[in-house]
Amino acid sequence: MLKKREAYKKLLEIGDTTQSELAKSLGKSQSFIANKLRLLKLAPKVLLRLREGKITERHARAVLSLSDSEQEALIEQVIAQKLNVKQTEDRVRQKTGPEKVKAQNLRFAQDVTQHEMR
Repeated sequence: MLKKREAYKKLLEIGDTTQSELAKSLGKSQSFIANKLRLLKLAPKVLLRLREGKITERHARAVLSLSDSEQEALIEQVIAQKLNVKQTEDRVRQKTGPEKVKAQNLRFAQDVTQHEMR
């Protein structure tokens, strides 16, 4: 699945294609494409765990607001303690507080909007 994400990213970088146009051509929603692309911003070790199938995409998305080292540490806890997504999200909130999570969501929305305007 990561190869698909990387391919989506390359298509957007080399062409005059927006996320919406790419989504339409693939029969997917724009948010589907955006969520896949967001995962490419994960720490390398987290991407590896996702590739290995040790965590789900939802676990991976939950830790995006953390630094690389925090992502990696929390994902290792997720695996060792078999945390579900809600438990993972709760741990992220404990580390970041609600303000940082809201700021991360706002930054993502701005990124999508700016990319769409290209």
